[in-house]
Amino acid sequence: MRMNISVPDELAEKVRALDLPISSVCQKALAAAVAVAERDTTALNIDLGKVAARLRATVDATDKAERERGRYDGIAWATDHATADDLAKLADGESDGLDPHSPSLIEFVSATLGQNLVEVKVDAEGQEAYWDGFMAGAMQVWEAVYHLV
Repeated sequence: MRMNISVPDELAEKVRALDLPISSVCQKALAAAVAVAERDTTALNIDLGKVAARLRATVDATDKAERERGRYDGIAWATDHATADDLAKLADGESDGLDPHSPSLIEFVSATLGQNLVEVKVDAEGQEAYWDGFMAGAMQVWEAVYHLV
């Protein structure tokens, strides 16, 4: 079966310049995506909507609001301030989360939250929901663009 895909011009130029086997690369990527989707739903034989609804009911409303505020800020930081290295370190899972010494994070927290990062403390007690949301938002951006970097 033939399928057409669209890619940004810049990516297409890089693929051609590197003489990558487009069909093979796309087939492998699609097979991996299908395997993940099947594993995550069919193999577990669960109703994801039902599970999500039950889990949402267990989350405190304040935590939800803080997590969403953090996610929004994380997206803003990743989109406009973070470096590729900041996001790659966060994505590698080897660290405990955000690097409190990252200049881009220090600048963002100071400008956005009006506080010094040392005062905020990335892992501060009582602010886990905000920072969990922040990291999730940053990772959402990284996952969308890392293959283009």
